[in-house]
Amino acid sequence: MKPISIFPTLVWEDHIDVHKDYPQYVYNLQRDDPEGLYRSNRNGWHSKIYDGMPYVQDQILSLAKIVADEHSYPNTEPYICQSWYNIATKQSLNLPHQHPQSFLSGVYYIKVSDNAGPLKFHRDPLQAYIIQSMHPMDTINGLNAPSAAFKPENGKLYLFPSWLMHSVDLNDDEEDRISLAFSIGL
Repeated sequence: MKPISIFPTLVWEDHIDVHKDYPQYVYNLQRDDPEGLYRSNRNGWHSKIYDGMPYVQDQILSLAKIVADEHSYPNTEPYICQSWYNIATKQSLNLPHQHPQSFLSGVYYIKVSDNAGPLKFHRDPLQAYIIQSMHPMDTINGLNAPSAAFKPENGKLYLFPSWLMHSVDLNDDEEDRISLAFSIGL
């Protein structure tokens, strides 16, 4: 029997070296606005919204252009809809959420440690329920899993469809987890 893949969900992974001044740049933003915003973050700091990103914007937009071309949007110029920073202290997390009104979303890890908590992508709840309720499974895999987890690393970049539900697990380390999150339009 020949399997045919339809409606695949892709996550794109890359690496961009972290500029030596980037962590301090984010801490300075937090110093200037210690309250930040309350969005999907719990116990951590979420910056105000920006329309640009120092150090990495050009590289990220170049990668977004590749993804747009793969989706047959060849005559578009991706742009940053919005961006923000997260500082997740110990016991901080981000609840499941999506980024509406954009094509791609992403996260870039500026400073993480070994127990920083993974980025998780979640299958649609109705799909997950139907798949999980059919019969006990021997092995969880890409065809039946309700979620997929990705371990953060310094300089790691993930791009994904903005409609894809995602969250970030608990930072279980004394070290802060610093990330840049963003949405990209066409």
